Amino acid sequence: TSRLIARLELNLFHYLEDIKKLTDTDVMKYAEKIAATMASYRYTTDRLSSDSLDESMIDFLYKLDNPLGYIAERWPECTLYGEDVLANIQETINSQGDDLAKSESVHDRLKDAQRKAAEQPKSTRGDTARRDKESRR
Repeated sequence: TSRLIARLELNLFHYLEDIKKLTDTDVMKYAEKIAATMASYRYTTDRLSSDSLDESMIDFLYKLDNPLGYIAERWPECTLYGEDVLANIQETINSQGDDLAKSESVHDRLKDAQRKAAEQPKSTRGDTARRDKESRR
């Protein structure tokens, strides 16, 4: 486990050295991939430090020259801790059940407000907006 952590650290060092060679534009272009690589490094080393990875997984990763690259290639971009995100969503679904499905979306509420505004007579539309603006002063 400690040798795998050391190899991951070395992989990260080389990865960061490669990033330093990129232009600012390229860094922005690859920002999501960089974040995913950092997240995969942190998550994997945390799991290794807490002895929560299976020995077969450790053996497999240790045989690779670049285990960090291997993990990062499979890590979803735009996600720092995907399992946490999904676990939170699942928890919300479990706790709210059918009420969650029945709740009106923001999109539906905006469409309803737009429909109501369109139904309002044109002569009062401007007056209402003017009164609202004046009341905020």
